Amino acid sequence: MAKGKKKKKQIKQKKKFTKHYRESHHHKLGDEDEKLFYQQLISHGYKIIQIQADGNCLFTSINYNLYGKKDGMELRTQAVAFLKQYEEEYKLFIEDDENFDEYITKMSDSGEWGGQLEIIALSSIHKIRIVVHQYDQPRYEICHPSIKTNKEIHLSYHNG
Repeated sequence: MAKGKKKKKQIKQKKKFTKHYRESHHHKLGDEDEKLFYQQLISHGYKIIQIQADGNCLFTSINYNLYGKKDGMELRTQAVAFLKQYEEEYKLFIEDDENFDEYITKMSDSGEWGGQLEIIALSSIHKIRIVVHQYDQPRYEICHPSIKTNKEIHLSYHNG
């Protein structure tokens, strides 16, 4: 097999493994688990706001928490600009089979799922602590170390 074809095959195999890994470690919640998760959040005083799981949901959720609006495109744009500005700090966290420019291009598109890098970016931009809750998991808090703030927003991650 030619060297170029072999490399492409290895990349394809890695993508399959990465996808399988994500799917197998982020199981879908059953109805009973979902009810328990809602009860857990409500018992701590959180109000559940439904956000459509469309790939824009992270940005929409943060925008709703900050400004009461269910549109996250402006925050997506902010996060992408921040990551581009601080490329040297964040390019090391992009998966091996994707370069930073490809990641930024993909993340600029509406419907592309945001993740930890985008949460870090938005936490830094808006000087807030972002707390992510998942069923049967410890809460996950993100706040850039240089930011001293008491302002925090809470997001719940369902059926990821």
